[in-house]
Amino acid sequence: MADKFVQKAFNAEIARAEPLRIQVARKLREMLRLGHFQPGMRLTEKAVVDMLGVSRTPAREALGAMAESGVLDLQDQGGYIVPQLTHRDIDELYKVRALLEIPALQATVERASPALHERLDACLTELKAVSDDFESPAFLEHVLEFRDLLFSGCGNELLLSMISRLDNHTESLKAAAIADTNVRAEILKVYSAMANAVRAGDVERAANLLRTHHDDGRLAYHAKI
Repeated sequence: MADKFVQKAFNAEIARAEPLRIQVARKLREMLRLGHFQPGMRLTEKAVVDMLGVSRTPAREALGAMAESGVLDLQDQGGYIVPQLTHRDIDELYKVRALLEIPALQATVERASPALHERLDACLTELKAVSDDFESPAFLEHVLEFRDLLFSGCGNELLLSMISRLDNHTESLKAAAIADTNVRAEILKVYSAMANAVRAGDVERAANLLRTHHDDGRLAYHAKI
C-alpha cells in the first residue's frame, strides 16, 4: 500500500524543470538520512513507486544512480539493499578516509581564499542555528556542506569524487550517529576549530583536528551498529 503521507509531501515538492529521477533520488536520500530505511533493508522499484507515487522508470533510474554512487548496494538476485556495515567495515573505511581526506584538506588550507573562509563561517553559523532540531535533516545537510567545503579547494576532482563515494557508503548510519546530543556538540567544537585553522593557514593543526574528527566519527558509527 502506498504511503499516502510521504507520497503527498513528495508530490508537493516536485519541480517540473528538474528530471524526476533526480528528485526521486534526492527524496530517497533524505528519507535514508532521517532513518526511514534501516541498514540491511531491501529497496525495490515497486516499493519506491508505492512510497512516492511515481512511475517505474524514474524509480529504477534513481535506485540505479544511488547504487552507482555507493549509497545503496545492488543485490545479485535483483533489487537494492541499504548497506549493512560491520565493525571491520567501519575501521577499514576510516583508514581509507584518512588517506584521502587529510591530503585534500591540507591542499585546501594551503590554497584557501577569503571567500572560502566566509563560506565556512556561514555554514558554521547555520549548523549552530539548527543544532537543537532533531526532526529535520538540516543539521546533517550543513555537516555535509561543511565537509565538502573543507576539501573543495584541493584542486583534484578525482580525489573529491573518491571522497564523496566513500562517504556515501555510510549514509544509513549518519542520521543515527548525529541523533546523539554529545556527538552534535563535538562536531560543532571540532568544526569551529577547523574553520579557525583554515583561516590561519595552519595545515598541521587542521590535519590533526581532522584525525580527531575521524576517531570520533568511527566510534560513533561503531556505537550504532
